[in-house]
Amino acid sequence: MQSLRLLLRYLAVYKKAVWGNIFSNILMAVFTVVSIPAIIPLFQILFNQTEAEKIAEPDHFGADNILENLKFLFQEYAAQHDKQSVVLWICALLLMVFFLKNLFRYLSLYFMAIVRNGTVRDLRQQLYKKVLSLPISFFTEERKGDLISRMSGDVQEVEWSILNVLETVFREPVILVGSLAFMIYLSPSLTGLVFIVLIGAGVLIVAISKSLRRNSATAQERLGSMISTVEETLSGLKVIKSFNAEPFLYRAFSKLNNSYRDILTKLLRR
Repeated sequence: MQSLRLLLRYLAVYKKAVWGNIFSNILMAVFTVVSIPAIIPLFQILFNQTEAEKIAEPDHFGADNILENLKFLFQEYAAQHDKQSVVLWICALLLMVFFLKNLFRYLSLYFMAIVRNGTVRDLRQQLYKKVLSLPISFFTEERKGDLISRMSGDVQEVEWSILNVLETVFREPVILVGSLAFMIYLSPSLTGLVFIVLIGAGVLIVAISKSLRRNSATAQERLGSMISTVEETLSGLKVIKSFNAEPFLYRAFSKLNNSYRDILTKLLRR
């Protein structure tokens, strides 16, 4: 939770871009949800189901029976026009919905680029300032490769975290709620079955996530060790060559490199 608060403090510098991303993500989620029921009238026309399912005119037009109102309006329009004209209008509607969905997806990425790159720049700037302020004794105790790993790999992880936080918090709930509402409207019993499957999947994901966090920390440590070995080799290359220590260092680096490969493969498989 503390990490999230620190991340939000960095994001506050780019408030306009953050709000632009949030707004675009919400609208993209809305059009993603709308695109699902928008296809149904097309199938009804293609399979001649509009005649078989006559819908009575709703008592009133309100927010509580939006779908019934839309169904009735579609039925009335289909009855007054030929099938080809109705199909063309539905296709035009679908094109507009999917265009808007992708437009807001692009805009969300457009604003996200400002936030991600700016925050990563600020983090690296602060890290470098901190390195310059550290005493000489610190560098005798700490490996330089670990510091390099912090400024490269760890900062990269923060960059992806920014993307995941903004999308998970603002876009996914809208898609989830909208999709579930439509699923319940279509079939409450089938939606209940889906919930059972989702609960099982959620438990499995939580268990795997704990393992992923541990392995990710291990991967960062091994990357730091590998970079440290490279840095030490470049610094003492003359001494290494004078003692013919190349084979020894090559084996040591190969062991670290293989270890890092194995942990990354394990992470990706998970």
